[in-house]
Amino acid sequence: MMQNIQSQNESWQLTKNFGEAGATTSSTRSNPSARIYNIEKHLYPEMNAPKGYKDISDIIAKSEQNPARKAALEKARANLAKQHYGDEGQTVRTARLQLGLSQSVLADMINTSQPHIARIEKGTENLTLETMRKLCKALHVNMNQLDEMLHKQKHAWESKKK
Repeated sequence: MMQNIQSQNESWQLTKNFGEAGATTSSTRSNPSARIYNIEKHLYPEMNAPKGYKDISDIIAKSEQNPARKAALEKARANLAKQHYGDEGQTVRTARLQLGLSQSVLADMINTSQPHIARIEKGTENLTLETMRKLCKALHVNMNQLDEMLHKQKHAWESKKK
């Protein structure tokens, strides 16, 4: 049975002291029974394409290196926003697609991960102010427009679940 941690100080242990000129000293506190789990790797396990197959993200990345193919992909995303998601109104997803951006490219622009962008587009993610600012800059919208887009996105996702 695992020991319960009673305080936050026990879960975040100081492991090294850095003295002057970067010299390290021995640890000041330790608790060998404390464990830290990285949940992210369990939620989003790395999946590799089967042998002999190519991963779609690799194909897209290679295609986007060619300027003509990149332009064609951007145009296709804009058409997708209009034809397939046009009934949603202006949402994060439609704004991204209208700009011709993939989730991965948008994630790189705002320094986050593609799964995080997917959760934002589902309307299930609570965003920090800093992430909202980065999204506003990347999508060329103001904070009020982004707030409205997020509400529409959540409503669109919930109506599709029904």
